[in-house]
Amino acid sequence: MSELLTVKEAAKELDVSPRRVHQFCKSGRLGKQYGWQWLITREELEAFKKIPRTQGRPRKED
Repeated sequence: MSELLTVKEAAKELDVSPRRVHQFCKSGRLGKQYGWQWLITREELEAFKKIPRTQGRPRKED
């Protein structure tokens, strides 16, 4: 069985807020919901870290 992480633990590893991790979870990009709690496996988190992401808001198209 792989290690399970809470939203708070995953947020610390990803260097984002717990709220942002909740957004990733709700959109289906990360974790599974068990009851009221979201849990993320270590493997999921490591794979998610490899996805390239840009910071900040996207530029407006003119």
